[in-house]
Amino acid sequence: MATLQTLDRGLKALFLIGNSADGVSIAALADALQVDRAIAYRIASMLEANRLVTRANAGQLYLGAGIVALEGRYETHFRTLARPYLS
Repeated sequence: MATLQTLDRGLKALFLIGNSADGVSIAALADALQVDRAIAYRIASMLEANRLVTRANAGQLYLGAGIVALEGRYETHFRTLARPYLS
């Protein structure tokens, strides 16, 4: 299956950042995604602009508030889907 490379990298970045309690540096993100730091920086900036990632003072990347908003929408949808099975 063909993938959209930029979207694929962005989603991989989200999972990588989400799985790191200590945050992720741009350099570590670039290494993990096997891309140049400039590309990792653009991916992180796009995620940050959409509030999916936040950057700490030291530059480490963490999941942002936008993730919580998505989770809240998913929870409502999940409850709707699960209700018939829980009755």
